[in-house]
Formats: sequence, C-alpha cells, structure tokens
Amino acid sequence: MIIRRLTLTNFGIYSGETQFDLSPQNGNGSSRPVILIRGKNGTGKTTLMEAIRLCLHGSLALGSRVSRDEYRTYLIKRIHRSVNESHIKPNTACINLELDYVSAGKKRAYHITRSWQCNNQQVKETLRILEDGHPPADINSSQQGESFLRELVSPAAVQIFFFDGEQLQQLADDDFGADALAEAMETLFGLNLVSQLQKDLDVYLGRQASTAQLNGGRKELQKLHKQAAVLRSKQDELKADRRRNQKTIAALRHLRDAQEQKIASAGHWFAKHRNELKTRRQHLAEEIEDNRQQVQELASGLLPFAISPQINRLVSRRLYLERDYEYAVAAQQILEQIIADITDPQFLSEFSPFLDTMTQRRINSKIKNYLFGKTQTHTDSSEIILQVSAQDRQTMLSWIEQASKSIPRQFCQIVDHLNALEADLKQINHELDLVPDDEALAPLVETLLEYDRELTKYQKIDADLTNRIERLDYDLEQTEHQLQTARQQISDHQQHNRRVQLATKTHTALSDYARELREQKARLLGHALTDRFNILNRKTNLVESVVVDPHTFGITLFRGEQILDRKQLSAGEKQLLAIASMWALRDVSGTPMPVILDTPLGRLDSEHRLSMLRDYFPHASHQVILLVTDAEIDNIAEAELEPYIAHTYNLSDGQSQKISSRSANNESRQALIKEAGGGSISSGENGTSSPLSPDKTGFAATKEVI
Repeated sequence: MIIRRLTLTNFGIYSGETQFDLSPQNGNGSSRPVILIRGKNGTGKTTLMEAIRLCLHGSLALGSRVSRDEYRTYLIKRIHRSVNESHIKPNTACINLELDYVSAGKKRAYHITRSWQCNNQQVKETLRILEDGHPPADINSSQQGESFLRELVSPAAVQIFFFDGEQLQQLADDDFGADALAEAMETLFGLNLVSQLQKDLDVYLGRQASTAQLNGGRKELQKLHKQAAVLRSKQDELKADRRRNQKTIAALRHLRDAQEQKIASAGHWFAKHRNELKTRRQHLAEEIEDNRQQVQELASGLLPFAISPQINRLVSRRLYLERDYEYAVAAQQILEQIIADITDPQFLSEFSPFLDTMTQRRINSKIKNYLFGKTQTHTDSSEIILQVSAQDRQTMLSWIEQASKSIPRQFCQIVDHLNALEADLKQINHELDLVPDDEALAPLVETLLEYDRELTKYQKIDADLTNRIERLDYDLEQTEHQLQTARQQISDHQQHNRRVQLATKTHTALSDYARELREQKARLLGHALTDRFNILNRKTNLVESVVVDPHTFGITLFRGEQILDRKQLSAGEKQLLAIASMWALRDVSGTPMPVILDTPLGRLDSEHRLSMLRDYFPHASHQVILLVTDAEIDNIAEAELEPYIAHTYNLSDGQSQKISSRSANNESRQALIKEAGGGSISSGENGTSSPLSPDKTGFAATKEVI
C-alpha cells in the first residue's frame, strides 16, 4: 500500500483546499521512502495523520465505542473555523485520499473521499470510493463501504503502523499497550481468519444436526456459540475500556511529572526536607562550636610555642645543658666522698706489706684524677639560669616535643574539619533560604496530591478491568471446551455423514494450524525483535534474546539465561523497544503498510536519535511519513536523512499558514493557505497538482449522523 496524495478541504487548521504529494520515489538505483513534514507544535502535523485515519475508517478512527453523538460533535469541531470573524464560516469539510494497493499480485488505485456537511447541528456524511476509476462491485450502502475499507486497510494495522508519541509511550510502558499489540498480531498474522472459519464450520455442523435425535446437540451448539459471542463482546468492551483508562493513566502521569517539576522549581524538595535541614544545621552549629573551643584551647596552651621552633630548640638545649651540669655536680659530690675514703690510710692498709707508701700515694692519685676527669664539666655555675627541678625540666621538654610535632598536626586537622563544617553550614543556610512560603507552595502541592488521588483511582479501575478480563478469559476457555465437546457429540452421531466428519476434522486441523502458526510467528517475532532492537540500541549484549508468548504475545527479554526486567531499561531504551516491536511485527507479518510517525524522537537522546535517523527511518517501510518538530529533526539531522527523503514540507504558523515544500529533484513549491482561500501543494516529480476531479463519479453513500 502506498499513499499517493492527501487533499484536505476546510479540515482542522487547513482552510480551503490543501494537497500533499506523499509518494515515495524510486529510480536510478536509489530508494527515497521518507516524506518529511516538519513544523512547530500547532502547525497541523498531527491533523494530517488524523485526516488519513478518519478518511479510512470514519468513527472507528476515534475508537471502537464512540457514540453517534460523540462522532457528530467531532465532525462539527473538525470543520475549519477562521480566526477572522469577517470571513464566511464553512459548513462542509472533505478529506480525499489517493492510494495504491497490491492484492494477489495486482495493483489497484483507490480514491477515497469522505465529506460531511453541517446544518443546524445535524451532520450529513458522504463516503465515495473509486477503484481504478470505477465504483467497487457489490457496494451499495455506507455500511458496505465502511466494511470494504476495513477489509482493505485493517484498523488494527493502522493502530500499529500509524502512531504518535503518546501511543509510542504507551507501548513502551511496562504495563500498557499489550492489548493493542496482541490484537494487531491476531489480525496481521491471520489468526482472526482462522477463528472466523471455525465459527463458520460450527454453523455448518449445527445445520447438519437436523434430526430429532441431534436437535438437542444443535441447540446446545447454538447456545454455546451465542454464549461465546457474548463473552467475546464483553471482553472487547472491557479491553476497549482498559485502553481508554490506560490513556487516562498515561495522561495523569504526564501531568503529575510536570507538576513535580514545577514544585521542584518552586523549592518543594527543600520544603519537604526543611525540618531535616534545620536539625542538620543545629548539629553543625554545635559541632562547629566544639571545634572552635578546641582551637581556643590549643591557642591558650602550647600552640603559640609551635610558631617559634627555633626558640624551642634553644630552650631544649639549655634544659639538657643544665641537666648535664646538675648531673656532673652531683657526681663530683659523690666522688669527693669516694676519694676521701680511698685516700684514707686505712683503705689500703691490708696491702701495706706489699706496697710502700709512695706506691700507695701514686695509686690514690691515679684513681682520683681518673674519676674527676670523668665527671668534669665545662659549664660555669654562672651560666645556670633556669634552675628548674628535674620534674619541671621533664615537663618543659615534653611541652617542647608536643609543640614541635603533635600540636601543629592536631591544629591543622581541627581547622580543616572546621572549614568543612562551615562550608556545609553555608550550603544548608542557602537551601533553607530557597524554601518558599507555605502559602505559595500549598496550591502546587494540593494539585499534585489531586493528581495522585486521580491516578490511584484510575489504577484501581485498571486492576479491576484486568481482573474482569481474566475472568472472562477463563469463562471463554470453558465455553470453547464445551463447544469442542458439542462438536464431537454431533460428529459421533454422524459417523456415516462424510461432510460432518470432514467438517469436524477440518475444525481440529484449524485448531492445530492456529496453534502451530502462533508458535511459529512468536519464534520469528522474537528473533526479529532481538535483531531490530540491537540495531537501534547499539548497546552490546543488553538484550541477547527475546521470547514472545504464543498465547498472549507478551514479550520477555533475556540477557544470557537471566530475565531482564524491562524496568531496568531507560526511558529511551523502552521507546526503542516499542519501535523495534512494530518494526519486527511489520517484517514478520509481511504487511505492506506505510509507516506514519508523529513526533517519534521527543524522548530520545542524541545517540538514540542518530540511530533512528540512520537505521530505522530509511528502512522502516517502503513509505515512511515523518511528522516532526524542528527540534526533533533540525537541518543537521535532515542532512543525515537527505539521501532517503522524497519530499520535505515545512509548516509555519501564524494568521495565515504558510507551507513550503521541496522534492528530491530540488523543485520547490510554496503555498499560503489564507483564511479566505486555499493552497495547492505538490512536491512530486513533475511538481503538478492533480486533485480528484469534481465531475468524477463513483460509489457515494450518504448517511445522517444524528
């Protein structure tokens, strides 16, 4: 499928008739699948995807449970309203979509026009369909036309391949998006066709059970079919409710996060921790005072001596000198007594027979001189000036030792710690100064609490809906089992009816086929998803394999043999996983759908954006329509993508909307969509505009939207 041209008439922000050539370009050995539509918020980017969805699927574009009144109101609001009150307000709007579709190897061109007219709050909607310039066969009503378009382009496929940033965020969420993804897989893998064929076979079996003996079995089969249909209908309704509820949850989370940022900017963190900051400030003040007292004690003690090490050394030498003098004087006093004893004639009297008097004198003189020589001091008594006791001398020497070594080290440690404490105190005082007044902060906090209350309420609703869906799953499983039993009973009673036996065997074969198809597609999807995610992420071995549950299509990530919790992924990695899921789903299903992305890069960092530009956009599909802001893809990013761009549209806002376009052959066009008229833009190869001619006729179904 290729979308060739989109024409809007008085739709949304677009006044008058505006055309967009969306055809990709191929040739000369190159492929240019990308159509880049860029503009600021509010310039009409999202309106383009909205128009494509609306043209294809009407009210289904808004959801499966949109009421007629809601749809009517929506159509009225989407008719262009001029900001200039002097201009005539249109009461009609129109969307025309030209596309090519290949089915069974045959290419067909479709022109789809959906228009509506509003009169007195009543809306008349008209759907026109042309197939190769002619009305499709067997379409005679609006319902048939809508069914034709649903079969041509599946709403489930549109939901997956035409997505915006909000949908991408929901798919990236750990809990949300699973229903939409599973529903799309059922359709894209053809499993819904298998289920429909089995239902048709059950109807056939019921008709074959026409005898009185089998009438009860036929009625039981019909009853179970109705019961299963009711369960599926309730299940679809609950899943639709859950999807809407999850969108509300996502919106509330966004509002809550924004409010938290606003409160943080207003100083809520500091207000929340005010008491803690005050307590910390008090402790710091006490610790600072204690350290200051320690410094004062050092200053009033030995610290002053630490600043005069030379004097300390001189005093120390003087103390040791006087100590040595005192030791010498004391020793001499003792020696004098010893010498007096030695020189006493009685000391050597026992040696008198052996020593004469002269020899004894010589010995005494020798001993006296030796001992006095050992205790002789060169210090004069006049040099002794301190005259301190031995205890005081030892105390003074200890003080000098401390003043020279331990006291300076202790002082530096205390001062460093004191400086750190004072820096902490300064920071805390600064943080306390940032705390806003309670009156200014209270409304912001109250709004945040309201968001939290609403979020809790909707999360409870989500849990309740999930439980109800799970109960319906069980009931449906039991009903399917009862259906299988009823089929077997009919088959047992119709053993000689070849058609019944074939229908029963076919039903069983279809069940086996569906099971094997699920398992095969799940394996292929897991391999493709692993490959696509690692291409986009480029982080080695973050995800080594992906396992897809064949029953629920739930995704489990593995790193080696260990399960990787998706909560461990960053926000950007989760978004890349969602994109890789859709990329892999398109490849495995073989669905030839274009890909339309609205603001896909908003939550990605520069590295992930570059990966998207190089590895995803050029290869996502044969046609990739990018609706981006100038912040997402600037001129540098556009240059990176340029070899793959077929057309570029730049939307600008203002009282008159200006659109400039450039095609791959460098032909440029501009249109000024004024309030009083319209503009025609074509950036195709020939730069010409070819809207659907007013005189062409085709299927036209008109219905009143009351």
